[in-house]
Amino acid sequence: MSLFKKIFTSSLLAIIFLSLFTRADAALVYIEKPAGVVQAGDTVIVKVLLDTEGEEINTLEGVVDVRGDVSIDSIQTGSSIFSLWTLFPVAKNQQISFTGGTPSSAFGGKLQVFTFAITPRTTGTVSFDVSQAVAYRADGQGTRIKASSQKTMTLPVVVKLADTRNELSEILKSDVTSPRKFTVEYARDPSLYNGKVFLSFNTTDAGSGIMQYEVVEEGKSSVVVGNTYVLKNQDLVGDIVVTAVDQAGNRRSEHVMFGTQKASLYGSIVILVMLLLCALVLSRWFKRKRDEKIQ
Repeated sequence: MSLFKKIFTSSLLAIIFLSLFTRADAALVYIEKPAGVVQAGDTVIVKVLLDTEGEEINTLEGVVDVRGDVSIDSIQTGSSIFSLWTLFPVAKNQQISFTGGTPSSAFGGKLQVFTFAITPRTTGTVSFDVSQAVAYRADGQGTRIKASSQKTMTLPVVVKLADTRNELSEILKSDVTSPRKFTVEYARDPSLYNGKVFLSFNTTDAGSGIMQYEVVEEGKSSVVVGNTYVLKNQDLVGDIVVTAVDQAGNRRSEHVMFGTQKASLYGSIVILVMLLLCALVLSRWFKRKRDEKIQ
C-alpha cells in the first residue's frame, strides 16, 4: 500500500471514529401528544419536553406555535426542570414564548419544560410546532447551542360523543399546597430601572405552578408583577408584602420591613421621652440651686 493510501485510510478511519463518539451540539425540544381521543370541548394538557441529547444545559428559550380553532386556557410550570424564568411562558396570538433556566444544570431525556391546557372548539386538527429554540450549555460561559425540534405534531379532534373531560380542572382541584417559601431581596443598579431601588423574588410551586406575584406597599394598592418590582417609595419606608399565587389560587406571602413609619414613630417617642427626662433633671437641678441660695 502506498504512503498516500495509508494516510487516506488512516484519516478516513479517524473521521468515522470521531463521528461515532462525538456528541452532537444540539438539544431536542418537542411536544408530547395528549393521551386518548380528544373531542371538541375537551380540555387537555399538552406537554413541552426536552431531550438534552448528551449535553448539560442551564437555559432554554423558544416559541411554541399552536394552530387550529383552539383556546389556550392555562400554562403550568409546577413540574418544570426550570425554576428561573426570565420570560415566563406566555400565550399571545396562539404562540407561547418562553425563556427558562436552572441554577444547576439539566441533563437527560423527556424532561418537562412546561405544560399548557387547550380546549378545541370544533372538530378537525390542531397542530403544534416548536421554533426559535436555543439552549445554553452549563459550562460557565453560556455557550449557545441551536436546539432542534420534532416535526409538526398534529392532534385530531373528533365530534363530541361522550361527556367532555377537563384535565386542567382535575389538576387545580388536586393542588391544595401553597407555593414554596421565598426570600425578597432589594437592590439598586445604575443600569436598571433608572437607578431606582427594586425588589426581586422567585419561588416555585410543585402543583399547578406559579401564576403571578402581587406586591403591596404600605398604604398603596396591590400590584400584579413578574419577578421584580420597582418601589414607589424610594425612601425605603414602610411594610411591603409580596405574595406568590399559583394556578389553583393557593398563596404564599413574605414580608419586608424597611425603616417603617412605625419604626420612625417609635424613634420619635424615644427622643421625646429622653427630652422629658432631661427637662426633669434640669428642673430638679435648678430647684436645688435655688434652695441653696435661699439657705
